[in-house]
Amino acid sequence: MMKRFHTWANSLEGKFILAAAACIIIVCISAGIFLVRREERLHHSDAFHKGYALSEMGRLLLTNVMVFQELGIMNRQDLVDYLDYFILNFRERNRDVLSVAVLDSQGTVLAHCDIAEHGRCCTDEFLKKAFTQLTTDISEVTYQGKDALMITAPLNIDSKNWGGLRVVLSLEEMHAEIGKLKREILLISICFLVLALAVLKIAARKLSKPIVQLTRTMDNIRNHGDLQVQPALVRRSDELGRLQNSFIWFLQRLAESDRERSKAIEQLAQNEKLASIGYLASGVAHEINNPLGGITICFKNLAGFTAQTPDSVKLTMAIEDGLKKIKGIVEQLLDFSRASKTEKEPVALNGLIRRLLVLFQYEAQRRQIVIELELDEEIPCCVADENKISQVFMNLITNALQAMESGGTLRISTALEGELCRIAFGDTGAGIAPEIIPHIFDPFFSTKKVGEGTGLGLSVSRGIIEQHQGELQVESEPGLGTTFTIRLPLGAT
Repeated sequence: MMKRFHTWANSLEGKFILAAAACIIIVCISAGIFLVRREERLHHSDAFHKGYALSEMGRLLLTNVMVFQELGIMNRQDLVDYLDYFILNFRERNRDVLSVAVLDSQGTVLAHCDIAEHGRCCTDEFLKKAFTQLTTDISEVTYQGKDALMITAPLNIDSKNWGGLRVVLSLEEMHAEIGKLKREILLISICFLVLALAVLKIAARKLSKPIVQLTRTMDNIRNHGDLQVQPALVRRSDELGRLQNSFIWFLQRLAESDRERSKAIEQLAQNEKLASIGYLASGVAHEINNPLGGITICFKNLAGFTAQTPDSVKLTMAIEDGLKKIKGIVEQLLDFSRASKTEKEPVALNGLIRRLLVLFQYEAQRRQIVIELELDEEIPCCVADENKISQVFMNLITNALQAMESGGTLRISTALEGELCRIAFGDTGAGIAPEIIPHIFDPFFSTKKVGEGTGLGLSVSRGIIEQHQGELQVESEPGLGTTFTIRLPLGAT
């Protein structure tokens, strides 16, 4: 499950959705915080205004009562009775009021909604501030475990102060409203996020579909090497449409380049064949000259016979054998030099190697080179183009012989490695310098003297082996020799 999510998250669609979702979540959280903070400020402001209005209304009434009491219009008992009535009526009209108290100028409680608080002296800082500055003080406090506003208003006219009014206003209703708002914002945000993700999913899939199709086409080309494939793309007029058109144009150009490259490889291979034929000409001439000399002698001897005798029969058979040998050598040379299309069929590699060595017998003897064969007779046939594989073998044998100027040993071996057939050509020549090895497969690179090579042999050979889904590798130690190793799949296509 996690692996599938990781794969999706790394895809273009997944990255687009995750990035957009992150932006939406950040916006929703920021907007939610902003709205909640704004509502909290508004509710606090409303609460403060409400508390101030209540305190001002009560302050005006109570100030008049204090003036009446001071003028003797009301006695002490009338004042107490009125204050109790005022507190009772005040709380009935305002259900969110937790406490109401009236104090004298010394801070002594004259009336309170809690009878136990009568006569208690209050000296807190809020009261001192209100009495000192003769202004209403509003502060947030915790009253009986609840958040509340404590409003302390002086009962004064100018500098004359008769006491104060204290009202404790509950903030629970405000907190409940804010909590409800938070839940609503959260619900709206979740609904918006789900809807946005659904829209993003559709949009991301539609936007990424052309890219996904292009990616699949490229994967198909990479896995199968088929440049002729044409992706089924929907016409678009946006940037993705232009990308699709450019991609198709690029594929077409690649296909054309691949066809031109194949033609160039074919031409280079043919040129390399002709160069190899030139090198083999002297050896072939010697191989043909030997049976021709024998045939000439046989004909001279036959001229002395007028009738069939046992000696004439032997001479005739010797002539026939010589002609067959000449025919075989010439056909082998012609088969090698003939340009042909790529036609893969089962090839017995051991037999092919033995047939090719016939062309190198004279050159090997002239250079005093011993050819050792270590052929695994159990290897099955390999599906390949015999003509092209012959060319590779010829190039490698030629290079090995030329590397051993003063004699040596050429070891040719075949073996089975799983589903691969390994063919190795090793010589005991001078070897290849380490700084040269990275360049030996480059076209036209050669360390031979001018006129002894085209510099295309190894480059063409590697191209042919790669056409057969195989590999051509080299190992060399200066002074000890060089080994070229070919690995071909048995079912090469």
